Amino acid sequence: MSLQRTPPQATLTGGSGGGSGSLPNLITYEEDSIDYINTRKRKERCEQEEYKNDIASLRADIMIYFKEMSKTQNENLKIIREEMREIKDEIKAIKSVTENFTQQLKEVNDDIKNIKLNNTTTQEKICHLEKEISQLKTKVNSDNLMAKSPLLKCENLIQELKDRSDRENNIIITGIPEKTDKHFNVRRIHDIEEFTKLATSVIVDCKYVPGKNRPLKISFNKNDTPKLLLQNRAKFPDTVKIYSDQTLTQKQYLQSVKEELKKRLDEGEKDLIIKYIKGIPSIIETKPNQKN
Repeated sequence: MSLQRTPPQATLTGGSGGGSGSLPNLITYEEDSIDYINTRKRKERCEQEEYKNDIASLRADIMIYFKEMSKTQNENLKIIREEMREIKDEIKAIKSVTENFTQQLKEVNDDIKNIKLNNTTTQEKICHLEKEISQLKTKVNSDNLMAKSPLLKCENLIQELKDRSDRENNIIITGIPEKTDKHFNVRRIHDIEEFTKLATSVIVDCKYVPGKNRPLKISFNKNDTPKLLLQNRAKFPDTVKIYSDQTLTQKQYLQSVKEELKKRLDEGEKDLIIKYIKGIPSIIETKPNQKN
């Protein structure tokens, strides 16, 4: 039986002892002996292998996780792109619908404005028609009254003829300066003096207003003088105007003739004037150089 003993404790350089008893003292060996020294390979622990295997497994798991995560992210990105594309298409559709709605709303507003304008025009026409209907009713009632009462119609005609006969000796003159005096008699004497050689009576044709010249109604003994003055009215100063003394019926008829003249001129007719023929105002056609 062989026994191995632990090598003696080696003395380190410097004479100090220490270290393991199995540590060889290479100083005591000869130089040739060093070549015969073999080193023993140290065995690896099993734990390191386990660590390496665990790390390799962890690395593989991490790579698999990253690959799966990358694949999932790509799929998610693809889904997001598709959803974004759908959202963009929906936004375009919404914009198109909004533009169409705005256009339709504008058209509706225009239609409302036109309706309001047409309504205003219609209301004006209705008011005008109501006025004309009222006038026609009044005229019809008057005509019915005249038709039902021949005596009244005859009386009105006689009164009109008498009124016209009384007015044949009168003329209406405007444009004559009126005396500015607060007393009526002073102003009347002044007016009489202006026409004392022609007139038999002078009547002021409206209420006195200070600072305003009123028309004068002048009466003669016979109707020849008024006719002569009316025929020569163009020879008077421009500021003085002479008119015949007309009844209310004559004034209304003259106004209707003026309205008829305006209507015909607006419709394009030319060279039309109003001329008295046998004392009745009538519309006649004349050449431009014959208007005066």
